[in-house]
Amino acid sequence: DLALGSPMFTQEVVTLPSGSTLTINGSGAADNAPYIQSATWNGSAWNDAYVPSGAISGGGTLNLTLGTSANTSWASASSAAPPSYAGSPSYTDIGISADSSSSSADLDGVGYSYSASALSSAGITPGSTVSANGVSFTWPNVAAGKPDNYEANGQTVSASGSGAISFLGSATNGPSTGTAVVTYTDGSTQNVPISFSDWTLGGGGSSVLAADTTVATMSYRNQAGASSNSVSTYLFATKPVNLSAGKTVAGVTLPSNVAAGGLHVFSIGFTSAASPAAGAVYSGVSSGVLSGLCLDDSGAGTTNGTHVQIYTCNGTAAQQWTIASNGTIQANGGCMDVSGSGTADGTVVQWWGCDNTGAQQWEVGANNSLMNPESGKCLDDPGSTTTTGTQLQIYTCNGTGAQNWTLP
Repeated sequence: DLALGSPMFTQEVVTLPSGSTLTINGSGAADNAPYIQSATWNGSAWNDAYVPSGAISGGGTLNLTLGTSANTSWASASSAAPPSYAGSPSYTDIGISADSSSSSADLDGVGYSYSASALSSAGITPGSTVSANGVSFTWPNVAAGKPDNYEANGQTVSASGSGAISFLGSATNGPSTGTAVVTYTDGSTQNVPISFSDWTLGGGGSSVLAADTTVATMSYRNQAGASSNSVSTYLFATKPVNLSAGKTVAGVTLPSNVAAGGLHVFSIGFTSAASPAAGAVYSGVSSGVLSGLCLDDSGAGTTNGTHVQIYTCNGTAAQQWTIASNGTIQANGGCMDVSGSGTADGTVVQWWGCDNTGAQQWEVGANNSLMNPESGKCLDDPGSTTTTGTQLQIYTCNGTGAQNWTLP
């Protein structure tokens, strides 16, 4: 936010990178008149000691009246002070604006924000409960134009829960992915991937990531300096990721680096551990392409890079897969792993020593699919081949038999 000081000139005009202008008028500015008596923002009375974050991208006009003595009634409320971003539990970004004050928020860095009215029409209001995937999230209980979300930058957020964790939010200039770190009350940690689809799906040009569930759809968003922008706008929840059994979360450190765009978290929630049951051992995870073919660790190998393949079902150790409590699928002391944490269609899947990275996270999706949240792609039998020994890959989730893996 832009904290207000006393202008030295009667007018200052700043041309912003967006092409908009920020105009500051200082009526009565003088060496002996440093005290703000009153202010307006875009013609409306303004009683905060800062201008909205949208001003830096969308511009606007701030009129200040100055005097030689302090007006102790102006901006005197505690809420009028510039927001402090000292870390958890303080939000770090303003993403929601009132339709009548579209410049008071800036979710994407170029002046666009969620509309509080549009969210309300979708049943989302300050402090309300938002439900998705069995998770009950608490929506930020703040007014429009105030800090309301965390833009992921390595900050630690207080949270408490167990079972499975989910995040509510969206990406700007996305989609965006990153890895959060859950810290438990016993001091141990677990990596949890977060993938958010772009909040407008690229203006309608892309699809929702397989790792996400659409929670709300709005018909427009607000634009700084304008009334609104008519583009479908979305809010998402990540599919729940199982946490370590018997442990309680003490805090969540959001990703310090994300792949593209900005990753915005409005709430964190918990639910019961998702099926399949953590700790269960499954012998013969069969392919939907042809009965008699199973998910297999080639030669029961324990060398990093050993192929994970399809092979004739045989009940050996190569086909004994354990669903771990941390979201991994394990065999012979290692984890099923996406090579190099790849996200492209065709990236091969292998056996690798368990390292708690997003490359080794798997969730049960639609049509018995196994989805890697970090990539948003599904475990796939290339070309639906029935040739034994074929190494598996990740591929865009499509609901075909090539991605159907049946637990016995």
